Amino acid sequence: MGVLMGGVLLFSSLAVGEARDADGSRLQARSIKLSSTQRDTLLPPRDSVDWRSFKVTADGSILISVSHKPAKASVRVSLTDARGSQLGSASSSSGSASIRKTLKPGVYYVSVSSGDKVSYSISVK
Repeated sequence: MGVLMGGVLLFSSLAVGEARDADGSRLQARSIKLSSTQRDTLLPPRDSVDWRSFKVTADGSILISVSHKPAKASVRVSLTDARGSQLGSASSSSGSASIRKTLKPGVYYVSVSSGDKVSYSISVK
């Protein structure tokens, strides 16, 4: 609906939207330090994937571990490089999933996704 004020037609709109998922894309990935653990929750359908990024400074083996509750939920973990190429993935079994990979120095990304409501912890070591 427009309103004419002093020869200028003004329009107002009501912007209604859902809250944005703060870590729902690779570009919005939250940083996780090596040898640390973070906890989070997935609430599909609005929040079905979370992203983390981490930096590797020397060649070496990295272990990414995710444990979740409820254990019967299906969770997928994927590792990608800075260009978005997938380097590994795992699906949960009895409440946990992990990826072990030898990586060169660089920035890497991990996604945790599920179609179920889950609380999880992720560690990168």
